[in-house]
Amino acid sequence: MKQHVRIFMLFISHYMKHMRRKWKSLPLLLLLPFLMIGFLIAGIVTFFIPPEDEPIRVGLIDDDQSEETELVISAFIEGTELGDFIEIVPVQEDEAIHLLEHEQMTAYVTFPEGFTSDLYQGESIEIPVIGNEKKELESQLVYEFVQSITRLIETAQANILTIYAYAHELPMSDEERSDILFEEFKEFFFYTVNKDEILREDVIQNTATFSPITYFSMAALFFTSIVWTFLFYVTLYKETSNELLERMKLYGVRAYQLVHSRITVAYIFSLSSTVALFYLLKPFLFDEMDATTSGQAIGLFALCIGIYIIALSIIDQVFTSLQFRFTFQLVFTIMCVLLSGALIPRMYFPIQLQGVLDALFTTYTFDTLLHITVFDGVFVSYYPLWITIGALAVMYIAISLWKERFER
Repeated sequence: MKQHVRIFMLFISHYMKHMRRKWKSLPLLLLLPFLMIGFLIAGIVTFFIPPEDEPIRVGLIDDDQSEETELVISAFIEGTELGDFIEIVPVQEDEAIHLLEHEQMTAYVTFPEGFTSDLYQGESIEIPVIGNEKKELESQLVYEFVQSITRLIETAQANILTIYAYAHELPMSDEERSDILFEEFKEFFFYTVNKDEILREDVIQNTATFSPITYFSMAALFFTSIVWTFLFYVTLYKETSNELLERMKLYGVRAYQLVHSRITVAYIFSLSSTVALFYLLKPFLFDEMDATTSGQAIGLFALCIGIYIIALSIIDQVFTSLQFRFTFQLVFTIMCVLLSGALIPRMYFPIQLQGVLDALFTTYTFDTLLHITVFDGVFVSYYPLWITIGALAVMYIAISLWKERFER
């Protein structure tokens, strides 16, 4: 055991000296992420911060022409925060198609004829939405908005069906019965709307516009941390010939000890640089973060960097070709950064990808960093990251042992 520790520390010392010999190129290596950010930030800010004076225009075709449809629309537009972002425009179907084709409207919604009758008779309620294929994100937002309306209508509908059944047994005119049902529908509908925090299933929010300075500052820090880790790891790589490895084995040295030392030194340099940059920026960009929140952020960076380095090491173990190995690691790094939300906010990805993104360690780390910085969250769960790092560590050890045994 002492022999293994001594060899491990010897290789760490070797890699430390290797980094010191690179001191002339080290400043350029540290500045490279900032140069990349400089090229990206202008385009990202311009593209992903929409002008506030351009709401989403939605056409409304009301073929039912009833008080119920007017109630539904007014309640949601005036009673929710969406009133500032969605502009409802009453149109006819021909006009709606024309505006949609000329990209003057995002989508149009149709309340079909017989909507009120179906509502009171317990029939399934459908509100068709026709979106603009060139405005997929905005159309999806309108669709989710209409789906929320439909869910709340169905909730209110379920409660008035009993009243509807008893109302037919009472000796009253059809007009009086309709008035009673309408009043009951309004009562249950507004009660359901007031419970929207319970009924809401999905909230689409652009964190980049919620707090732009904090968001892009944290995104730049996260991006810099990942790029630094990749550069440190690649800089420390040194191809070792099979002849030298065979000679090292005679002295009790194993190839995995060399790799472990490289991982350790790359991790130390990456985490140290990230922590130093974080505290350098903290007085200017993260001054509201207290000691507890800062410790949580550093803990997230520490685990994320560890997972990322182990993943790079697994790629090293699996592929033997140097060119293919580097290309695969570069593609992996780009995908990790791109899908994390640091460059492109998550809401701009297709809805089908949202569930997949939650399983990625970079996405979870960045989302949690935003949770404690942008949204002032206080609780941080490290378990998903610990589980990921444990699974990758077991995979790395298994591959290393199998590879060493196979090479024998």
